Amino acid sequence: MNTIIENIPSPRLEPVLKAKRSQPPALEGRFEYADPPADFNRVLELSLSNAYHWRCIDLISDAAVGVGYETDGKARAFLEEISQGEPFLDLLKRFAVDLEWSGNAYLEVARDARGRVAELYNVHAQTMWIAPDEAGNRPGGYAQIVAETPVPFSPLGRPRGDRNEMLHARTFTPLSSFYGLPRWIAVLDTLRLDQEKKTFLASFFHNSAVPDLAVVLEGAEFDKATEEALRRALTEMKGANNAHRTLLMSIPFDNAKIRFEKLTADLKDLHFKELSESTDSEIIAAHGVPPRLVGMMTPGQLGGGGEVTGQLELFMETVIKPRMRFLEGQVQRLLRAADIGADFKLTPIDVGALTAEDEAGTPSVSQKILKSLEAQLS
Repeated sequence: MNTIIENIPSPRLEPVLKAKRSQPPALEGRFEYADPPADFNRVLELSLSNAYHWRCIDLISDAAVGVGYETDGKARAFLEEISQGEPFLDLLKRFAVDLEWSGNAYLEVARDARGRVAELYNVHAQTMWIAPDEAGNRPGGYAQIVAETPVPFSPLGRPRGDRNEMLHARTFTPLSSFYGLPRWIAVLDTLRLDQEKKTFLASFFHNSAVPDLAVVLEGAEFDKATEEALRRALTEMKGANNAHRTLLMSIPFDNAKIRFEKLTADLKDLHFKELSESTDSEIIAAHGVPPRLVGMMTPGQLGGGGEVTGQLELFMETVIKPRMRFLEGQVQRLLRAADIGADFKLTPIDVGALTAEDEAGTPSVSQKILKSLEAQLS
């Protein structure tokens, strides 16, 4: 009996968290940069692979930046001028998105010939590397790697030569003294499981909904030419354009039988719907976002106004306001670097106005509140 195995190759699950990686070729032998606690390019890839996850990131970032800000006239003019022609809050929103998906956010600060802060740019978190100072206990420099040549930066407030400065904000993690990790990091493997599920399904349909097969010949052995022809036929039948084709096989052996045996369970036996619901719920819970705000309805809940009001208030107090205070602190750092002593406060979403409704608690009230919330964030 001779057997040919036809399977779908899949990549090995490489570690993402605690993933020590060698420095890029552009850095090797030139700088001593700290290894990040995760492969941030892979973290970004996983973040973009789940719609609920990215919706949570976008929603939290929008709500944390708020609907405006309060400061004095000099500080307002300064912030709007250095953001290069776009509203300062739009720049701050991009900063907040990077902080939310990676736990790190960076703003490049450029000074004019007189040493005044003149320009501000958002720098993508996945492109940045951090160098410890001589004591090894705080950042001494930064480098952005996009092409082969690193672009060095000095820490904010410690100018060095003609380098621009870098304002770096991070979410604390005990896994690194220099980089941050996002608050939702505990569901990183859940995101990877969700991505593997989607890859499995995509591969299944790419192969015309044919599962992994064992081709078994009984009573004879495949000669090399027959084996190659069979492999070629199975390969050519893959893909959506080859769906519903018929494979005609002629066995040039007397008293021989050929059969196909599945190596995987039937798709209906694999509980993908339950898996998706479980992973999506876990991901949303890790963000602390009320499921309704990202379009997920929880079975058994009517969605009355009182319930939605409580969820929104808890969301604002436990998730959004701490992030607002953190962002305000980063803007204060920028103002101090520019020798501007003004206070800076973000204007939060007015949950009280959103939840001003009657006590009927009907589902339509919930929809009105959610639409109003989206309108304030837009």
